[in-house]
Amino acid sequence: MSDNTPADPTPEWLARQQAEIDDRPRGLSTDDGEGDDARTAKRSRKPRGPKPVTAERIHNKALWYLERWATSRANLKRSLMTWAYKSVQAHSSSLDEAERLIDAELDRLEEVHLLDDKAYAEGRAASLHRAGQSTRMIQMKLREKGLSDELVGHALAALQDETPGDPERAAALTLARKRRLGPWQNDPEKRAARRDKDLAALARAGFSFDLALEIVDAETVEALEQDSFPDPDPPVALLDDPDA
Repeated sequence: MSDNTPADPTPEWLARQQAEIDDRPRGLSTDDGEGDDARTAKRSRKPRGPKPVTAERIHNKALWYLERWATSRANLKRSLMTWAYKSVQAHSSSLDEAERLIDAELDRLEEVHLLDDKAYAEGRAASLHRAGQSTRMIQMKLREKGLSDELVGHALAALQDETPGDPERAAALTLARKRRLGPWQNDPEKRAARRDKDLAALARAGFSFDLALEIVDAETVEALEQDSFPDPDPPVALLDDPDA
């Protein structure tokens, strides 16, 4: 896999990668002893089409995917159905039968916990949050993977429980730090000139205008981080009544 491989590729991305592989010339000799006609014939060979849908091939393709990426049941089914549709078209077979075989394989994968939508939703939400994604964007991206509103809600609740302070504010600060927005821009002139763009960047990422304004107009990074991660409770001795 290249460094540009997405964390959870879509069926369309996988199809493009497979097409690029199929279009590469295979087994071409660099030996001048081979005639031009033979080399031309090799170049002109048509890419092999998809093989017929079988339970074994579905199983192998599903495991191949899961070895590389965590995903949801719905997203894995989309990927398998994309391949199955091409195979059905090539071999004039039944798409309904292919879907039945795919659903049966997905059921087996869930039984052995290789597919777990709840765990995937929670892990994906945490990963997106660490990357500076807003709650709104996390919701959208989880739903794009075919996760139910209930699972999305559970994932966001788990994120809230595991994140000290306000998760939304923490994510916004992460994004601002990465993009050098607001007080992370050291040049005062550049910061003033980019103020509106910085606000727009946070708004496009799904954060509220009030939160964006607070971050972009903050005097210092330290002030923002102090508000987000306050000092722990003072020692008990400092809370004692001196007149007691």
